[in-house]
Amino acid sequence: HMDVDEQVIIDFFFNTALASFATVERTRKRLTFTLAFVGVALPQQINKFDNRILVVLSVPVDETLERQDFTKGYIKDLRGNELTTRISGGKVERFDVNGQEVNDLNEQLKYIDHLAATVIHPMIHSYFDIHAQSKSQNSAVFSDLFQDGLILNYMADENPSYGYGVPCGWLALALEHNSRLPVSIHSETVFELSKYSLYYLFILHSRQATFKTVCKHKRRKDVSLNVDPEILFIVTILHSIDHFFSA
Repeated sequence: HMDVDEQVIIDFFFNTALASFATVERTRKRLTFTLAFVGVALPQQINKFDNRILVVLSVPVDETLERQDFTKGYIKDLRGNELTTRISGGKVERFDVNGQEVNDLNEQLKYIDHLAATVIHPMIHSYFDIHAQSKSQNSAVFSDLFQDGLILNYMADENPSYGYGVPCGWLALALEHNSRLPVSIHSETVFELSKYSLYYLFILHSRQATFKTVCKHKRRKDVSLNVDPEILFIVTILHSIDHFFSA
């Protein structure tokens, strides 16, 4: 148990991949983000696969901040400083779990941590299998680095199950269930957040770089490249920074 204030919830939400799965609504003064998951499995809800979580957060629109060029700060951060900016003035407008309002900030942090670790990250891993299928058609130009990305060993369920205090077998089932959820990233949310967060600025530019690189190599006559740039971006860059920031 730790002392949590609302800023901790805001920082966690906007400096992990969580916010990219939220929809965004903009008014003149505030941005409102709605994250809704239906049919998820949560570690402490054993044998329950139909949990519902609704999180609504808002942040003030800062027109001065939006006009800033983050490029210099972004490069500086890659050299060792903190990668993200703190979005001040954020507010948790609503936090419901299975139709029940959750007001305790420690409980809110627990649930968004569960979403990041046991819902979002397994979904990212599910794309490794798709990438591996395309890789099999291009074995001459790919290493085996991502071939077995979907194969999660005991590090993925046994060790974490001790921390959650739940049976290992249940956590493995929960992770597999969540990895198959039909939830997608909202590109308009990523673009909007790139004006505020260095995390999402990096996401935006690295995704563009991935697409450009794949397109460049697809034009080569000496290479047959059957790779979806979106999936390549997810299993390389998004997967890596999800580990980095979740830690």
